[in-house]
Amino acid sequence: MTRHSINKLKELYKAKNLKELAIILPHVRHLNNSFVKFLLESNLLRMREWINSPPITLGADPEFILYENDDPNNIVLFSSEYTNDYFGISEAELGADYGLLEFRPAPAEAASELVANLNSLHKLFKERFGTKIKILQKEAVSFDHKRKRVLQSMESEKNINYGMNRGKDIAVWNGGDENIMTGIETGVTLCAYDKPVFNQFNDKLFTAGGHIHIGGRFIKMLSFTQLKAFVRKLDEEILPICNAVETEAGELRRTVYGSPGEFRIKEYGIEYRSPSNAIFFKQNSKILLQVLKKVEKILLTMANI
Repeated sequence: MTRHSINKLKELYKAKNLKELAIILPHVRHLNNSFVKFLLESNLLRMREWINSPPITLGADPEFILYENDDPNNIVLFSSEYTNDYFGISEAELGADYGLLEFRPAPAEAASELVANLNSLHKLFKERFGTKIKILQKEAVSFDHKRKRVLQSMESEKNINYGMNRGKDIAVWNGGDENIMTGIETGVTLCAYDKPVFNQFNDKLFTAGGHIHIGGRFIKMLSFTQLKAFVRKLDEEILPICNAVETEAGELRRTVYGSPGEFRIKEYGIEYRSPSNAIFFKQNSKILLQVLKKVEKILLTMANI
């Protein structure tokens, strides 16, 4: 009877039949079984409104530092001035984030699809801007971007939209508050460890992140404790691959952003904030595919699939 009950739970789980699952689950909570424990600890029984969402979605919003005139020292701030009818692009595709160029690909249900979406944005950027401005192959540079924004606004005699303002939010959660729910977006940075490291913002450094967005019902069903375990697994298996393709500027970026275990809860799931933008350089697209496939595999393992 015990084995039958567990098999039944698995059948209902894979069939997304939450109603029947909710009826059976309380009667097997005494069983010493990892799958039963997983279900009881998750948000599964609270996610009825998410049940029709895809199992996994993958997204990203990588940032890039730009330069012009073939001079890597001649840094350009990207603004909404570039996203107008003249260039035929919108902020939904290529946007400005604090003076950085930000790719905003459509989310995907498979790793290969997201990589294809990102490659199309690399192509779009090159078509629109040609050789005038280029992506700097570095994760960070010493650059007083605040001063540059002020001077450009004064010279143009108008307010230029460089995207979101930025600063390190030092308000963090780092321990088992089970009231923190997936699916409820917050701007607060979270940490997967009991002793988090959050560095301070420095407006004399220009840094670019490579945040990975992980959504779908398998991530939303995880409790906060399970989410932290998931992010720690990403640190263990994903972060070394990401760091291996960084330039020497990767360490400079980590003086302000990108410590292990950084994530935020979003409406779609979570944003994994530790990686730099290096895996999103065009030449690293095969590495990015490898990383995203590992993300899929880790999440499916966490979800007992």
